[in-house]
Amino acid sequence: MFSRRQKLKYLVFFLIVIGLCNFLTLQITRETDKQGKLNDIGETDIVETRRSLEDTKHATAVRSLLNGSHRSTPEQQSGHVKHEVKHSNVTKSVAPDVKFTYIGEVSCKEKARVIALVATLPQSTELRQAIRETWGKVSQIEDTALQVIFVTGKQPLKDKEASGNEQLLNEIKTQGDILQGDFVYDIQHKTTLPLLYGVSWLLEHCKAFQYVIVVNEETVVMADRLLDRLDYCEKNGISDSRTWMGKIVPKSKVQRLENGLFYVSLEQYSEEYFPPFCTDENGYIITKTVAEEFLDSAMKHSSFMPIADVFLSIVSKERNWTLVEDDMFTRNILGEQDICATKSSVTMHVPKKPNELIKAWKDIGNKTLLKECIDPDLDLVLPSNVDNRPYLEKVLAYKFSNPHVCYDKGGKPLDIFMIVLISTPPSHGEMRKAIRETWCKKQKVLGETIRCVFVMGEMSSETEELRNQLRQEDIQYGDLIRASFHESFQNLTLKVVLGLKWISENCRHAKYFYKGDEDMFVNFDNIISYIKSLRSQGKALTKFFVGSRLYGSIRYSPNIPEHNSLKRYHVPDHMYFGHFYPPYCSGGGYVLSAETVPNLYQEALRTSLINVDDAFQGILTKKLGYGPIGNSGFKSWGGKTDTCSLTDKTTMTVHGIGKEAKNLYKVWDVYHAKANCTGFSI
Repeated sequence: MFSRRQKLKYLVFFLIVIGLCNFLTLQITRETDKQGKLNDIGETDIVETRRSLEDTKHATAVRSLLNGSHRSTPEQQSGHVKHEVKHSNVTKSVAPDVKFTYIGEVSCKEKARVIALVATLPQSTELRQAIRETWGKVSQIEDTALQVIFVTGKQPLKDKEASGNEQLLNEIKTQGDILQGDFVYDIQHKTTLPLLYGVSWLLEHCKAFQYVIVVNEETVVMADRLLDRLDYCEKNGISDSRTWMGKIVPKSKVQRLENGLFYVSLEQYSEEYFPPFCTDENGYIITKTVAEEFLDSAMKHSSFMPIADVFLSIVSKERNWTLVEDDMFTRNILGEQDICATKSSVTMHVPKKPNELIKAWKDIGNKTLLKECIDPDLDLVLPSNVDNRPYLEKVLAYKFSNPHVCYDKGGKPLDIFMIVLISTPPSHGEMRKAIRETWCKKQKVLGETIRCVFVMGEMSSETEELRNQLRQEDIQYGDLIRASFHESFQNLTLKVVLGLKWISENCRHAKYFYKGDEDMFVNFDNIISYIKSLRSQGKALTKFFVGSRLYGSIRYSPNIPEHNSLKRYHVPDHMYFGHFYPPYCSGGGYVLSAETVPNLYQEALRTSLINVDDAFQGILTKKLGYGPIGNSGFKSWGGKTDTCSLTDKTTMTVHGIGKEAKNLYKVWDVYHAKANCTGFSI
């Protein structure tokens, strides 16, 4: 036990220790407060104003973006300035009076509708030159709608060599397409500063531009495709003045690993996931209004992420921009293997070396390579100066035309939602009768009017008895469309053209037309329900083509021995040069919006009449600038014919019923049979 004297001694010692601790804590707090006040006064980025090259120096006063949650302080080390990032306890907004200086005299082209801002590392001299000689060459055209401007920063001091720096400054002076800002640019992924420097300069100096396409030096921009895409989006109401367009990343988790390249602190952004954004990796388009709003918001933010796309996503959420997903912003690598992708891409990635970029760009014009594309340029694979009029006037002369089908008894056009054209040979009267009594029986489906007609030619073995039967059938039903061509597999394309001709002349007011074969089960309730659902969403109103989509369908040539077993599908080289047909829908059954039918017919008059009828239809739609949508409910390769499968809401058509009427009646009975389909799914 301690004595009273010892207890008093220990108590005094304890009080002294506590007092000393309090004193030290007070001193530390005062020093911290003092440093914090200094931070409030002097927290700025280092700006090194260059005094050399007066003829290339261009100083611009802009509001700069400072990272308010960090500060940069210079520290002498071996005669160089080291940028040391330290955390600050104070979060403050951006100072509006800081000046950024630029080096580089760049002039905006008056007719440049789009500016390509290319973030480039200072040392990438050869790659910039390769860009100028390839996709960036468009900038050299006087009346071009696209101008390329490179944005770079300063090399890290440890990497800065006199020769390299002098080379860059000389390039800036001679090329007139580079802006060098006062920031260190050593990692290409850090894209925010190049974007901010570029955008602020554009808004200050370029008045006529409407869009900015933001890419890095490893991206190729297909100027023609880009401008066509923008025209299309404007015309169809896809974009507006506040659009951000590219390849959208819908959900990206914020990286909290402090040493990671994409690290973001809780001070910078506190949510677990970033808002959706158009990724830097594929390049993206922003409108002038978006550029203005981004710069305005950036100046008000207390901190920013070094990665531009996620920083834009945060501003986008605040400003409620329109994000547009476009898969033409790609990561395909420009090269011989992906040469075909250039026809369907706005952006691609460059090969690893500048000389490979130049070679790949030259290959874009290689017609031999382009003819082999899976979705070819039709100008390269179809003969020109084709005139089918004399031939078609002869073989498409009507035997039966029934022009009244789409009109009432008084001659007034009916409100036809869908006109149905069924391919059938003259001798299949029983099959036509079965179709009229099954899936073409109703003329009103879900409140919409449909009409069915049968398209046919002439048979070489026709008897007078058959001709009389056809005349009686036509008198009774009034739904036969017959022309003078010979019925054969090779002439199925003529049935397609006959259908287009007849609709153009007699039913062009219909909204849609269905073209199909007779050996099908067709569920018009589901087809019309599907289309009406799309229409309620503002879709499928124009240039609509849906069915069992075929992509990468090979053209079988008589000159290739491996194709000998498929002679019925042979298409000679003089009629079609390509290896693949463009995408199309299987001819068993598909739907097209009817407003383009007159134009499709006109294209048919000047397009090589290949004998693959469904591929021919795909060629015509591609000529008009649209293609097919795939829907698995169009079962052109056969499907189940039990009650639950036939009545399932996804089933549109089923092929393989056979060409005997009894088979169709049997399937129709199964379709109407009672069945417990609870929990059923195809």
